[in-house]
Amino acid sequence: MNGIQSLGESRTAARVALSLSIAAALVAASLAFLAPAAGSLRAQDCTEALPTPTPSATPTESPTVTPFAGEALAAADPEERFVSLEASKSVVKIGSTVTISGVLASADGSCRPEERVDIISAALGSGAERKSGQAVTDAEGAYEVTVKVGASASYYAMAREIKDVALEARSEPATVLAKVHVFARTRSLKPERRSKIEITAQIQPRHDGSTAKLERKKDETWKTVMSDKADRSGFSFKLKAFWKGKRVFRVTWVKSDEDHEPASSNRLKIKTVKPVERDGGRRRG
Repeated sequence: MNGIQSLGESRTAARVALSLSIAAALVAASLAFLAPAAGSLRAQDCTEALPTPTPSATPTESPTVTPFAGEALAAADPEERFVSLEASKSVVKIGSTVTISGVLASADGSCRPEERVDIISAALGSGAERKSGQAVTDAEGAYEVTVKVGASASYYAMAREIKDVALEARSEPATVLAKVHVFARTRSLKPERRSKIEITAQIQPRHDGSTAKLERKKDETWKTVMSDKADRSGFSFKLKAFWKGKRVFRVTWVKSDEDHEPASSNRLKIKTVKPVERDGGRRRG
């Protein structure tokens, strides 16, 4: 009797394994048919949002009843969705814009038009999240949003739950780094030789107490001349223009938080000139 029972269980397990193999083959064939040829995330590319199917494990000694192959395909939840996200740039200057785009697709590979997608940003420093934009998918399930970057952040797309219609979907995040804006200036680009000069710099946004370096270009490299800490007026560098001819300077901000990336200012080409004669032929300096 035990032998007959074991034989029956073996046949049942074999039938179940065969059904699973057929179902997996049909799913793979369907996804191969739906897969895009190449390139952009447009209508024909909606299946790029789908996860790779994982083959089912072989049933154990107590296998569960599995539907036939055709029933396995029909059992896929049509309300599950997948959304992708891509940022046009990974590093921008603060105040610049970046384009966020992607595709919203169903689990069966079909695109989902006329559905809202929210773009959520999470600041790298504080982790605080906020809504940065929203869009409605077009006939091909694609969306596109332009956002203004104020700080380094991770962005993700979210298609909110539609009651009794679709589940919530979230994309993988994409990070966009924001570089500070540094502007340097001096009173004159042609100071008298051996005179005292001052180079000032301001940073956007303000970072009181942070450090910046005055750098001079020598050959093909930048050498640090001096450093300063920012106050409410920015940075100030005072030096004597003892050189003859032209020298090139810039101010570089040193990274001090996770919200902003370091950046360098515009270049100042300072060329000293011959001192003006004063007081009966004596020269200043």
